[in-house]
Amino acid sequence: MAAIDPDRSGIEALERRWQDAWNRHSAKDLGALFTEDVDFVTVGGTWLKGRTDFERYHEEKLRTQFKDSLFRVNQVHTGRLRPGVALVHVEWRLEGDRDLDGTPRQPREGIFTQVVVKDGDSWKIQAQDATVLPGPRRGPLNTGAGPVLGREGGQARKIERQPRV
Repeated sequence: MAAIDPDRSGIEALERRWQDAWNRHSAKDLGALFTEDVDFVTVGGTWLKGRTDFERYHEEKLRTQFKDSLFRVNQVHTGRLRPGVALVHVEWRLEGDRDLDGTPRQPREGIFTQVVVKDGDSWKIQAQDATVLPGPRRGPLNTGAGPVLGREGGQARKIERQPRV
């Protein structure tokens, strides 16, 4: 039986707390997952600097555009950069959110890229960039070198990244 990596377990717990806080639509609980000096880039390219900026932005969004949304963590990939610091990629799915004009959006999937740091016995997010994948993902995230590949009709294809809007 393989030993359980406490760092990996702690990081996975952090991502479960993100999912739970989002689904309760609590900007305050989400903010508690971050360091005070967090750098956070939204899927729309808004750069939030600091926990207060993060909470203020998400408080409004979770009351409006995301009030009926449901967030799910699909998979967590971790890599230790040095003791107490890790690079994390989180594959996620979001459904039930709306455009600014109130039009329902289609469910979407994306990837968070995070730098997480050990804070006592737990982990906090120090930096995060959020990316929405162009169309449905057809297979696991490519964790190796080279282009990200998708599957369509059984044929591998390179996924062209779409510019942020």
